[in-house]
Amino acid sequence: MATPSAPETASPVTTSPAPSEQTPPRPPSVPAPPPPTVGAAQPGPSLRLTTVFFTDATHGWAGALSQDCGNSTVTDCRGFLFRSDDGGATWQTAYVSDVVPLALQFDADGTGWLAGGPASGSRSIYPIMNAEANLLETTDNGRSWQPLYAAKGGAFLSVSFPSATEGWLTIGSSVIGTNNLLHTTDGGHIWTAGNAPCADWVSFVSPQDGFAFCGFPRNPGPGVMSKSFLRTTDGGATWQTVGSVSEAQIPHREGLPLAGYGAGLSMRTATEGWIALTRGGFLHTTDGGTTWESQLSDRRARNLPTVDGGYLDYSMADAVQFLSATHGYAVLNGRYLMETTDGGTNWQLLLDAAKLPADS
Repeated sequence: MATPSAPETASPVTTSPAPSEQTPPRPPSVPAPPPPTVGAAQPGPSLRLTTVFFTDATHGWAGALSQDCGNSTVTDCRGFLFRSDDGGATWQTAYVSDVVPLALQFDADGTGWLAGGPASGSRSIYPIMNAEANLLETTDNGRSWQPLYAAKGGAFLSVSFPSATEGWLTIGSSVIGTNNLLHTTDGGHIWTAGNAPCADWVSFVSPQDGFAFCGFPRNPGPGVMSKSFLRTTDGGATWQTVGSVSEAQIPHREGLPLAGYGAGLSMRTATEGWIALTRGGFLHTTDGGTTWESQLSDRRARNLPTVDGGYLDYSMADAVQFLSATHGYAVLNGRYLMETTDGGTNWQLLLDAAKLPADS
């Protein structure tokens, strides 16, 4: 197979309207680069996986960031989006730009959203918390992308569109107490501040039913973090705290744990959902967040398989998504995309970031 030519890097998003202002007219569509397929494994991972989203068991997407961003010798830091049309067996480069995909959503009609922040000068999401958050949109299943919205103050950690017009964003900010929730009713052109007490990640299962999780490690301690889980049943007009835990409390046995830093939220229905925790594995609820079951919180996670004979820390979760009660995906260690078909009891390796092309 002939080696594909290097794609042209897409331009970063630069517009920065205030949350209540309308964005300028969109520029022309940015074509996605030619899609090289995943080749043989490299000596080590050149990319760090950031997020995952599958529309069904066949079609999936994975976001990534240049691994060495932040080093003084690295001048070309980029965000990557990869696509699979065969259930994760092979992957192709779908998009390359300065925007790091930290959250994704794709609908069956080909509409999709990519939320994140600038890759330049960053090794992880934490150095870009005071940068410009970016939201991109596609209407042709990722073949081209348009800048949709940008805002100062951090990076977008989550995006949730329960309908074509109703949408939600959260900004990961280093400022404690900041209202990090944004809401649109016109498909993403105008955004206004939401009124949730806190929201680092948001997930809506319908225009009326939504959930928010707070636990972003602004000032991380020795593996512990105060957390809150909230719910709305009236489209975000009011929010109720379903559960919370702080260092001043003794956590309930089946409630939110104090251990672990928040890394993501994915609600599949109004009752079932998952939270990803760095240094905490996963939390699973089947009653809308009233109680939580901890999974993979131990580093070696009940003798689950290693990767290529090497050690895999199952407690270092970066993202999680479930298509059904049994079929799900997770990003671990910033390197491994894992798949489960039995509700999370067993996991298999689907993608190693070392096998992704980082020179697109």
